[in-house]
Amino acid sequence: GHSKGASEAVYAALSQETPLKAVGFSSADLGGALVRGLPPENVARAKELVSHFHVKADLVPNLRFVTPSLRPLGSESVIPAESTLSSSLSRHDAFANHIVHWADQKIANLG
Repeated sequence: GHSKGASEAVYAALSQETPLKAVGFSSADLGGALVRGLPPENVARAKELVSHFHVKADLVPNLRFVTPSLRPLGSESVIPAESTLSSSLSRHDAFANHIVHWADQKIANLG
């Protein structure tokens, strides 16, 4: 999922009796009340079940620093921004462009 859809996917995956894996892009973190409502044993396994990818300085994943009730769950990978001039909002909305740019650079470095 992306953004709010990513947080919904994480919540749905971890709320199952047998938890599922979830992958999020530019994920919004879950609020503390939602996390407390999840089975504790599934929350404890979040690092192995949940993966997040976001562009450096993306606005949405960084809301946790201004909203203390938000809780990140799972592992997190940060992709460099395509341009240092891009705004934090464009890093969120155009995350696919940044990921494609990053992947193209990685592939070019292989050759």
